[in-house]
Amino acid sequence: MSILFFVLAACTTPCTDLAAASVSVTLTNRDGEKVDDGTVTFTVDGGVTQDCESFTGGEYICGWEQSGHIVVTAIADGYGDVTGEVDVAADECHVIEEHLDLQLDSRDCAAVEPVGVNLTVIGVDDEVLANAWANYSVDGGADAACVAVSDELFQCGAVTGEYVLTAGADGHKDGTTAASVVIDNTECHPDTVDAQIVLEWLPD
Repeated sequence: MSILFFVLAACTTPCTDLAAASVSVTLTNRDGEKVDDGTVTFTVDGGVTQDCESFTGGEYICGWEQSGHIVVTAIADGYGDVTGEVDVAADECHVIEEHLDLQLDSRDCAAVEPVGVNLTVIGVDDEVLANAWANYSVDGGADAACVAVSDELFQCGAVTGEYVLTAGADGHKDGTTAASVVIDNTECHPDTVDAQIVLEWLPD
Protein backbone atom coordinates (compact mmCIF):
# COMPACT_ATOMS: atom_id res chain seq x y z
CA MET A 1 0.00 0.00 0.00
CA SER A 2 2.81 2.43 0.88
CA ILE A 3 4.50 1.75 -2.46
CA LEU A 4 1.29 2.57 -4.39
CA PHE A 5 0.83 5.80 -2.44
CA PHE A 6 4.39 6.85 -3.27
CA VAL A 7 3.83 6.27 -6.99
CA LEU A 8 0.60 8.31 -7.04
CA ALA A 9 2.16 11.17 -5.10
CA ALA A 10 5.11 11.27 -7.45
CA CYS A 11 2.84 11.56 -10.50
CA THR A 12 0.67 14.38 -9.09
CA THR A 13 1.64 17.94 -10.17
CA PRO A 14 0.75 20.57 -7.55
CA CYS A 15 -1.41 23.47 -8.66
CA THR A 16 0.30 26.85 -9.04
CA ASP A 17 -0.99 30.25 -7.93
CA LEU A 18 -0.50 31.73 -11.41
CA ALA A 19 -3.76 32.68 -13.17
CA ALA A 20 -4.30 31.08 -16.56
CA ALA A 21 -5.67 32.99 -19.53
CA SER A 22 -9.01 31.86 -20.86
CA VAL A 23 -8.62 32.96 -24.50
CA SER A 24 -5.66 34.52 -26.27
CA VAL A 25 -6.47 36.45 -29.44
CA THR A 26 -4.35 37.53 -32.37
CA LEU A 27 -6.01 40.36 -34.34
CA THR A 28 -4.92 41.03 -37.92
CA ASN A 29 -6.24 42.72 -41.06
CA ARG A 30 -6.75 41.07 -44.43
CA ASP A 31 -3.06 41.64 -45.29
CA GLY A 32 -1.96 39.75 -42.20
CA GLU A 33 -0.76 42.88 -40.41
CA LYS A 34 -1.27 42.94 -36.64
CA VAL A 35 -3.93 45.40 -35.41
CA ASP A 36 -2.95 46.69 -31.97
CA ASP A 37 -5.48 49.52 -31.61
CA GLY A 38 -8.62 47.41 -31.73
CA THR A 39 -11.42 47.26 -29.19
CA VAL A 40 -11.82 43.62 -28.16
CA THR A 41 -14.52 42.39 -25.78
CA PHE A 42 -15.92 39.03 -24.69
CA THR A 43 -18.84 37.34 -22.97
CA VAL A 44 -18.95 34.07 -21.04
CA ASP A 45 -22.07 31.91 -21.43
CA GLY A 46 -24.04 34.90 -22.69
CA GLY A 47 -23.25 37.05 -19.66
CA VAL A 48 -22.16 40.66 -19.39
CA THR A 49 -19.67 42.10 -21.89
CA GLN A 50 -16.13 42.35 -20.54
CA ASP A 51 -13.02 44.04 -21.94
CA CYS A 52 -10.08 42.00 -23.15
CA GLU A 53 -6.60 43.12 -22.15
CA SER A 54 -4.43 44.55 -24.93
CA PHE A 55 -0.80 43.60 -25.36
CA THR A 56 1.73 44.65 -28.02
CA GLY A 57 1.62 43.37 -31.56
CA GLY A 58 -2.09 42.78 -31.91
CA GLU A 59 -2.26 40.28 -29.05
CA TYR A 60 -5.13 40.28 -26.54
CA ILE A 61 -6.12 38.21 -23.50
CA CYS A 62 -9.84 37.68 -22.91
CA GLY A 63 -10.52 36.51 -19.38
CA TRP A 64 -8.50 34.88 -16.66
CA GLU A 65 -9.62 31.60 -15.12
CA GLN A 66 -13.06 31.87 -16.75
CA SER A 67 -14.42 28.73 -18.35
CA GLY A 68 -17.48 28.21 -20.52
CA HIS A 69 -18.66 29.31 -23.95
CA ILE A 70 -16.71 32.49 -24.72
CA VAL A 71 -17.66 34.84 -27.57
CA VAL A 72 -15.04 37.42 -28.58
CA THR A 73 -15.86 40.52 -30.65
CA ALA A 74 -13.25 42.87 -32.14
CA ILE A 75 -13.47 46.16 -34.01
CA ALA A 76 -11.01 48.88 -35.02
CA ASP A 77 -11.16 52.20 -36.86
CA GLY A 78 -11.65 51.66 -40.57
CA TYR A 79 -12.79 48.04 -40.18
CA GLY A 80 -16.00 46.14 -39.68
CA ASP A 81 -16.38 44.04 -36.56
CA VAL A 82 -15.47 40.36 -36.38
CA THR A 83 -16.58 37.67 -33.93
CA GLY A 84 -15.13 34.36 -32.84
CA GLU A 85 -16.25 31.84 -30.25
CA VAL A 86 -14.72 28.94 -28.39
CA ASP A 87 -15.46 26.61 -25.48
CA VAL A 88 -12.96 26.88 -22.63
CA ALA A 89 -12.60 23.89 -20.29
CA ALA A 90 -10.84 23.64 -16.95
CA ASP A 91 -8.86 20.94 -15.19
CA GLU A 92 -8.51 20.51 -11.43
CA CYS A 93 -6.25 23.58 -11.22
CA HIS A 94 -6.82 26.06 -14.03
CA VAL A 95 -8.67 26.75 -17.25
CA ILE A 96 -7.14 25.32 -20.40
CA GLU A 97 -6.25 28.28 -22.62
CA GLU A 98 -7.77 28.47 -26.09
CA HIS A 99 -6.60 30.67 -28.97
CA LEU A 100 -8.50 32.63 -31.63
CA ASP A 101 -7.11 34.23 -34.79
CA LEU A 102 -9.47 37.06 -35.80
CA GLN A 103 -9.18 38.91 -39.10
CA LEU A 104 -10.69 42.34 -39.66
CA ASP A 105 -12.06 43.34 -43.07
CA SER A 106 -12.12 46.93 -44.27
CA ARG A 107 -15.54 48.54 -44.28
CA ASP A 108 -17.29 48.86 -47.61
CA CYS A 109 -17.41 52.64 -47.46
CA ALA A 110 -19.09 54.50 -50.29
CA ALA A 111 -16.75 56.67 -52.35
CA VAL A 112 -18.19 60.03 -51.41
CA GLU A 113 -16.50 63.35 -50.73
CA PRO A 114 -16.86 63.91 -46.97
CA VAL A 115 -17.90 67.28 -45.56
CA GLY A 116 -17.50 68.29 -41.94
CA VAL A 117 -19.69 71.40 -41.80
CA ASN A 118 -22.09 73.05 -44.22
CA LEU A 119 -21.83 76.70 -43.18
CA THR A 120 -24.36 79.34 -44.22
CA VAL A 121 -23.17 82.96 -44.01
CA ILE A 122 -25.84 85.66 -44.24
CA GLY A 123 -26.56 89.18 -43.05
CA VAL A 124 -28.99 90.22 -40.33
CA ASP A 125 -31.67 90.82 -42.96
CA ASP A 126 -31.00 87.51 -44.71
CA GLU A 127 -29.27 89.38 -47.49
CA VAL A 128 -26.59 87.84 -49.69
CA LEU A 129 -23.25 89.32 -48.68
CA ALA A 130 -20.61 90.78 -50.96
CA ASN A 131 -17.23 89.01 -51.01
CA ALA A 132 -18.12 86.69 -48.13
CA TRP A 133 -15.46 84.29 -46.88
CA ALA A 134 -15.23 81.56 -44.26
CA ASN A 135 -12.41 79.78 -42.46
CA TYR A 136 -12.31 76.86 -40.03
CA SER A 137 -9.99 75.08 -37.64
CA VAL A 138 -10.34 71.61 -36.09
CA ASP A 139 -9.26 70.69 -32.56
CA GLY A 140 -7.23 73.85 -32.18
CA GLY A 141 -5.27 73.36 -35.40
CA ALA A 142 -4.35 75.88 -38.06
CA ASP A 143 -7.00 77.85 -39.93
CA ALA A 144 -8.02 76.67 -43.38
CA ALA A 145 -10.35 78.16 -45.96
CA CYS A 146 -13.82 76.75 -46.45
CA VAL A 147 -14.93 76.05 -50.01
CA ALA A 148 -17.59 78.40 -51.40
CA VAL A 149 -20.45 76.42 -52.92
CA SER A 150 -22.64 79.49 -53.50
CA ASP A 151 -22.74 83.13 -52.39
CA GLU A 152 -23.87 82.08 -48.92
CA LEU A 153 -23.00 78.37 -48.53
CA PHE A 154 -19.53 77.10 -47.61
CA GLN A 155 -18.27 73.57 -47.05
CA CYS A 156 -15.72 73.35 -44.25
CA GLY A 157 -13.43 70.42 -43.51
CA ALA A 158 -13.70 66.69 -44.07
CA VAL A 159 -12.84 65.20 -40.67
CA THR A 160 -14.39 64.71 -37.25
CA GLY A 161 -13.55 66.97 -34.33
CA GLU A 162 -14.30 70.29 -32.68
CA TYR A 163 -14.68 73.00 -35.32
CA VAL A 164 -14.29 76.75 -34.87
CA LEU A 165 -15.76 78.61 -37.84
CA THR A 166 -15.15 82.26 -38.71
CA ALA A 167 -16.74 84.29 -41.50
CA GLY A 168 -16.70 87.83 -42.80
CA ALA A 169 -17.89 90.01 -45.68
CA ASP A 170 -17.52 93.55 -46.99
CA GLY A 171 -19.09 96.10 -44.66
CA HIS A 172 -19.78 93.55 -41.91
CA LYS A 173 -18.23 92.49 -38.62
CA ASP A 174 -16.57 89.07 -38.59
CA GLY A 175 -18.60 86.35 -36.89
CA THR A 176 -17.68 83.06 -35.22
CA THR A 177 -19.47 79.85 -34.29
CA ALA A 178 -18.52 76.34 -33.22
CA ALA A 179 -19.64 72.84 -34.21
CA SER A 180 -18.89 69.28 -33.08
CA VAL A 181 -18.56 66.75 -35.89
CA VAL A 182 -18.68 63.02 -35.12
CA ILE A 183 -18.48 59.90 -37.26
CA ASP A 184 -21.66 58.87 -39.07
CA ASN A 185 -23.62 55.64 -38.58
CA THR A 186 -21.58 53.83 -41.23
CA GLU A 187 -18.42 54.74 -39.30
CA CYS A 188 -16.94 55.71 -42.66
CA HIS A 189 -17.39 59.48 -42.94
CA PRO A 190 -18.04 62.56 -40.82
CA ASP A 191 -21.70 63.15 -39.98
CA THR A 192 -22.07 66.53 -41.68
CA VAL A 193 -23.28 69.35 -39.42
CA ASP A 194 -25.22 72.41 -40.59
CA ALA A 195 -24.14 75.71 -39.05
CA GLN A 196 -24.92 79.37 -39.61
CA ILE A 197 -23.17 82.68 -39.01
CA VAL A 198 -25.21 85.88 -39.18
CA LEU A 199 -23.03 88.93 -39.79
CA GLU A 200 -23.88 92.36 -38.43
CA TRP A 201 -23.23 95.62 -40.26
CA LEU A 202 -20.20 97.65 -39.36
CA PRO A 203 -21.10 100.92 -37.68
CA ASP A 204 -21.23 103.95 -39.95
